[in-house]
Amino acid sequence: MIIWHNKYRRTTFTPEETTAPEPQADTGTLLSLFPSTFDFAIAALNAFDFPVPNLNVSETERSIELQLPEELKPRYDRLPKEIRPDEKTLLSLTENPREIMAAMVEARRQDDRWPVKQYLWELHPLVEWLGDRCLFHFGRHQAPVIQLAEGMAPGEAIFICFGSFPNRRGSTVLNRWVSVIFKNGKFESTEPFSQTLERTQLGKHSIPNPGKVDVEDLLGLRSTAIAQARTHLQKERQTFDAELSIQLNEQKRRLEQLRGCHFEQLELKFEQDTRSQTIKQQRRQGEQTRIENIFKDYEDWVNLSMTTEPEPYIISNPVNQYS
Repeated sequence: MIIWHNKYRRTTFTPEETTAPEPQADTGTLLSLFPSTFDFAIAALNAFDFPVPNLNVSETERSIELQLPEELKPRYDRLPKEIRPDEKTLLSLTENPREIMAAMVEARRQDDRWPVKQYLWELHPLVEWLGDRCLFHFGRHQAPVIQLAEGMAPGEAIFICFGSFPNRRGSTVLNRWVSVIFKNGKFESTEPFSQTLERTQLGKHSIPNPGKVDVEDLLGLRSTAIAQARTHLQKERQTFDAELSIQLNEQKRRLEQLRGCHFEQLELKFEQDTRSQTIKQQRRQGEQTRIENIFKDYEDWVNLSMTTEPEPYIISNPVNQYS
């Protein structure tokens, strides 16, 4: 029940259902080739072509200590100064929540502004920096090629594509990983990348490095792979937009109802106004324009935020089978 009240009149609006169901939390996990963020960070640090200064890793405590690299320091500029270790202090991270809670308790006990240990998770500056550094191993228009001996049929090649759709404000609202499958050089089907991971067990065990990989047969499949990925992603977008349009229409309905309530209260206000009609009309027009502008700005924000662009941004990596 919503009650609008001013000194002139009280108006009550009762929804059709007085008790709304408890909202359900919708959670999920991101696809990864690593069991945890800790395992990714260790693999990325060990892949450096130079030794990381003062690197200490504890598998049992799931923690990492290292001297803050020079390349990483600028990423701390947008964060509180307390989180940035000084030149004499090692950067200490752990993915163990108990360790983080204990560090927070100790920081409060000693009146420190920030715990000594920091939580190792996907959005930590170190992890973001490691991810970017791994991407820099590949140049423009380049992608890694992996050869697998198990989980794929003879002559099978898979292009793993990532596609994202931004909204009209430039923020990504939909992204999907999709595998485009070829058999003996001909397109066969597409499947979610999660299914590819399941059948190939990619990331579950070590892969031997065969050395130089012949990619001539794969080069001619690139345009077809992108076209098929785009078709798959467009279908995903249609499903997403159909579900989102229900929310968008409900949001617009509620905005329209709220706008009507504001105009009703405006009329009630001016019914009691004893000033001349000319002044009342001018004031009423000004208030109406202000209300219209407020709702117009919000409607524009909703439309820009909840409407996806028609074309996806796609990146692709190939995997092929060898015997």
